[in-house]
Amino acid sequence: MAEERGEIYGFIAAWVSEDGVGIIEDVFVRPDARGAGLATQMLRFAVAHARSRGAGPILIGSDVDDTPKNLYARFGFRPVTVVRSYVHEARAARLQ
Repeated sequence: MAEERGEIYGFIAAWVSEDGVGIIEDVFVRPDARGAGLATQMLRFAVAHARSRGAGPILIGSDVDDTPKNLYARFGFRPVTVVRSYVHEARAARLQ
């Protein structure tokens, strides 16, 4: 988490799988804190964290329309696959 004086401004999740692949997910910065470089700092920290724990390749799980996709590209990440999720419309209506 990115925190200052007890206020949480952002978070990121990073770990290394058993097969040595670094995984980064859930990059989020509060709207009122965006544009100040916080996501860049958190991503830099997450990559270093994964590398320090022996990660080889590092994957970022994100939606196609995720806001930080340009940030990922600046770090050298590139799309490698698209995962689709399916939901039955009747079920979707019950979930709302």
